[in-house]
Amino acid sequence: MLYFSVLAAISAFYAPAPAPVQQFDPIRFFEGRTEGVGKLKIVLRKAHDVRFRGHGAIQPDGSIIFDQVVEREGERTERHRWHMRAGAGNRYTGTVSTARGPISAERNGDVFRMRYVDKDGFAIDQSFTAHGDGRTATIRLKAKRMGMTVATMQQTVHKLD
Repeated sequence: MLYFSVLAAISAFYAPAPAPVQQFDPIRFFEGRTEGVGKLKIVLRKAHDVRFRGHGAIQPDGSIIFDQVVEREGERTERHRWHMRAGAGNRYTGTVSTARGPISAERNGDVFRMRYVDKDGFAIDQSFTAHGDGRTATIRLKAKRMGMTVATMQQTVHKLD
């Protein structure tokens, strides 16, 4: 009995350390070609398919310019341009062609979250959660007006390059 107690104590002492939390790097993730598929749900409407294709290029200053083509079922194709740069700590700043002003963003482990107000006045809260393979992420978006959620979207994005 003592043997098993000692063995348990020794094995607990030498147990491997937990794996470090993966740090999602949105700049590196969106470098090159990506594509995403998912669903957009607007209040009082049925869910619609959403697809995007994008290409990101890292700039000499370390920022990224990401050009995106978004296709929504039953809607016209939209083009967006993102420009994002890392700031101090886990913070990021940037712009997007569909926003009224700057984007604020932060990274916490495998989650990258950004917030901004779009040109139609919706408060956008968008999070990217990295999968363990480093080539896939889940995007969740909420659009709010006057504090009420009026649309949600969930997509799976794949890094192609």
